[in-house]
Amino acid sequence: MRKIIRLLIIMLSMSIIHAAAAKDAKMNVESFPIDPLFNPSTPIRNDQYAEQQSAFIASTSHYLNGRYSIIDQRIFVYAKVPPDISPQWVVISGDIDNFTAKQGGKIVAEGLDVPGIAAIRIFKLGLIHPQYFALVMSKFLPDGNALIAYLELKKE
Repeated sequence: MRKIIRLLIIMLSMSIIHAAAAKDAKMNVESFPIDPLFNPSTPIRNDQYAEQQSAFIASTSHYLNGRYSIIDQRIFVYAKVPPDISPQWVVISGDIDNFTAKQGGKIVAEGLDVPGIAAIRIFKLGLIHPQYFALVMSKFLPDGNALIAYLELKKE
């Protein structure tokens, strides 16, 4: 009887370890879905909205305040969004919430209307070798657009 119980415990432990390893599959910022309102639907170049990108990333880094550092990024233009952030942020953050939840992720931090950025949400994915990602939306630009960033973070 004891041998059977030990065998069952070992099998259960192996199943848990296997499930944790499956959820630890390496992801990157290119894995995240592209919203239909991104215009263009590809990340913008460094020379597009150069000053705004620089200020946006600097504000985001300041918010992260040494807890995380940015190791990779994809920045998109969120086209012609109305000045009320709520509908746009709810839609895109909901999509990313669902995407990360399917990968075994969870929200570990978020902020709205913080200095220099409109909203940020930080996700943790993986159990054994966790990865951290952020979804960040800029304040509105003079042309009525906003920047959206997918960031891969390193926890400090």
